[in-house]
Amino acid sequence: MRDPNPFAPPEAELKATPPADALKAIGSLVPWIRGTGYAQVGFTVVTMLLTLAGAEDDPESALALIDALVSIPMLLALLANGLLLYIWVYRAVKAAQTLREAPQPRGPGMTVASFFLPIVSLFWPYQSVKALFQASAPEDGFDVPFAGDPTSTRILLWWGAHVISAAAGQAYMRMSLRPEIALDGALVMLDLVGDCANLIEVPLSIWVVATITTRMLERARRLGVPLR
Repeated sequence: MRDPNPFAPPEAELKATPPADALKAIGSLVPWIRGTGYAQVGFTVVTMLLTLAGAEDDPESALALIDALVSIPMLLALLANGLLLYIWVYRAVKAAQTLREAPQPRGPGMTVASFFLPIVSLFWPYQSVKALFQASAPEDGFDVPFAGDPTSTRILLWWGAHVISAAAGQAYMRMSLRPEIALDGALVMLDLVGDCANLIEVPLSIWVVATITTRMLERARRLGVPLR
């Protein structure tokens, strides 16, 4: 009798596949990551326009007040989006460890921690995302939109924008705390550079999450994991 699922693994391997609930949890995070991410983009555009209009020139102006009010929901969207991304990374690494025999570079906890560790935060998270992309690859013949080599331009551009945004944010914070070292217009320039990088980073991070999730769910389906 012919096997109804030609991609189904042996019983021992199937027991090692991630529970359906864990995979569904990864998928359920995508709409929230997308929503908070695009909210962050919208607020960032508004703050950029206010900065260009001179909101930072006069702290007592109406533009400065609007800028301060907009910064509150923008910060909330930033924090929510970041938290959801780290939860997704943690769960995705755990799922990837059972979807493929090839081990991930680091465990779930260390992968999340690598975003915050000095020096290694410049390249460890990128390596982990590449490994996730590879581990999520379904069998040949499944076409995912924008799927390609894990070192594709999109992923490189996402990580480059992330590094630039983080560096600009750090420099802005340091100069804000020590205004005597800030050059004329340096704070405004750093603010705009960070915002521009953020406008590139956030949509691409949404693409990375959505693409890897789609591939993981298809990989799990082909392994026989019930997802309904």
